[in-house]
Amino acid sequence: MDIVRLTAETYLKYFVLTLESNAEIIASDDAVNSASKMVFDLYKRLRLMDDRYARMVPGLKRLSMNTGFNVERWFAPFVHKWLEQLSERTLTWVTNAVHADVFEPLGTEEDAPHHSSSIADLFSAVYAELDFIRDLGWSDAVQSAQFLQAFAKTVSKAIEQYCDAIALGEIKAEPAHGSGWTAGLLGTKAVNGPKDIANESCVKLCNVEYAMSKLDDMYRLMNVAALARVIREHRAETAGSSSNHLSPTGSATDDMVTGAFKIQLSYAENLKPCTKTGLANPYVVVRVPDGTIVPPSASAAPKTAASTTRTSTSSSGPSVLTGTHCELARSRAVQDTLNPSWDETFQVMLPPVDRLEVAVLSKNLLTSDECAGRAVVDLGPRTRLKRKLADHQTHDVYIEMEPQGRVLVRLTMEGADEDVDFWFRRSKERLGRTRDDFVRALTARIVPVAREVITKSIKDHEAAPLPSKSFFSSLTTATQYSTKTAAGRPIAEPVSAKEADDGIATLTDYLNKNLETLCSLLSTRMAQEVIRRTWDETLLIIEFLLVPPLYGLLERDRRVLNPRQVSMALATINIMRDFFHADGQDLGLPLRALDTRKYADVTALIDCYDSDVGRLRREYELGVLGGKDREFLL
Repeated sequence: MDIVRLTAETYLKYFVLTLESNAEIIASDDAVNSASKMVFDLYKRLRLMDDRYARMVPGLKRLSMNTGFNVERWFAPFVHKWLEQLSERTLTWVTNAVHADVFEPLGTEEDAPHHSSSIADLFSAVYAELDFIRDLGWSDAVQSAQFLQAFAKTVSKAIEQYCDAIALGEIKAEPAHGSGWTAGLLGTKAVNGPKDIANESCVKLCNVEYAMSKLDDMYRLMNVAALARVIREHRAETAGSSSNHLSPTGSATDDMVTGAFKIQLSYAENLKPCTKTGLANPYVVVRVPDGTIVPPSASAAPKTAASTTRTSTSSSGPSVLTGTHCELARSRAVQDTLNPSWDETFQVMLPPVDRLEVAVLSKNLLTSDECAGRAVVDLGPRTRLKRKLADHQTHDVYIEMEPQGRVLVRLTMEGADEDVDFWFRRSKERLGRTRDDFVRALTARIVPVAREVITKSIKDHEAAPLPSKSFFSSLTTATQYSTKTAAGRPIAEPVSAKEADDGIATLTDYLNKNLETLCSLLSTRMAQEVIRRTWDETLLIIEFLLVPPLYGLLERDRRVLNPRQVSMALATINIMRDFFHADGQDLGLPLRALDTRKYADVTALIDCYDSDVGRLRREYELGVLGGKDREFLL
């Protein structure tokens, strides 16, 4: 008679009954909220008891294989609820980390991003929770993958909240009160003069870069590809076993598009003017139709919750999307243009739909946003677009808007369900959008100074008006201009190198000061990206001064530039090109990065600015007959 075996089996029998009777208490909200540490200690002690029992009685199988003893079965509901609570704590992590940060770079290696304490504290908390989950030693591969998928969703939520927090005051305006709020609505400026780039802005951009690198490290540490494969295989097995129990409505949803979807909002052209200046402040919204139904399988369980917000009719029934809950993607607003470029990417979980609604609206601070165009993207089963999306590649979709214009949207159908990889992609793309927004914001602080200085330097060389013969003649006749500038220089004489340098000295001094800040705090890649975008904006400023825009109102006093002004424009381009190249040293851009298509277009425009229109037309027609591409020089 084996006394040890009989004793162990007897005590184990009643111990299992005790655990079974307390299973609901273990998985209760009270246990999660106030006794998480004790429950996890109990779990670890039971796992240890299981291991010791196997060593004490080698002839017996593990407790998990005998007597109904399964530790993980009892504690899995508790872990799921604990992960839900963990997701709710992300806002506390982010708030505490940001409030304690003064956004000064920590002492790190020279090549690493000069990040501050907030992003380091946030990822310390994230890694601590990841280590805790991994230390559970969960043997069920599917459940372990589901836990890590829920954790990846929590990380994605924390990153979104962090990006929103650091964007205040940099990309998004901070909530204002009183006279400052009124001044913002009226468009008045509280502070005049050029605005320097702050160290804090550069440190925040470095924080985003640091977050992207830590996210890559976490992706490798978690072996996300293997986790996604486990979940994919489990879903395939589940679908196969339940194929004989499909509902009669299953065939209807099979004809719709659903699952993980990537939407890239690229740019728009020739939108409807919405402001008094003949322009717009456009942003684009992509949404599903009102009344879209989300099946219970996509909304009932936390582990398969879609990324869009929804209105649920019940905890287990289908959800109906209405109002703002239908939105899938919303871009930022681009000021004063009819040809905006957004370049924003969104990872979404698409409920079963057969069409998408796209609307372009113009941002207005005083009244409701005006619609600049609407369209519907047909994803029906017989459409060519749905057949193209089935290859899971990215496809360019040009959407013709009503009443005018078009929008380029890039669509990618990535999979049937969300998984760990989906949430990592979503996190990386949110960080990428925030990084691009910070680069754009840094460039936007430089561009007004460049526009003001370059415009003034070219206008200073316009022909001086001749004095009117009498007061009445000034009212009845057009203004006559002399052949000299206000400084007395002939308008046919090109500017000298010294005059060109003196004309934009204010701009080069400003750039020297602020680019030093960029180069000392930002990584090489980000600093060069800001410099490259500043160069692109400089070319656009000069192009605008040379030729009128296609859309919008023109200035009343706008005139064709004289030869001296054209020479000043060319000299400005050459000076700025050499300035940004910096002899190829340090963070200077290589010439191949500066000699862009826009650079070639603007210099070609300057070369033929005073040419005869008839001769240009004949050269164009001969070029087309000779096999050259059709190009239009405005």
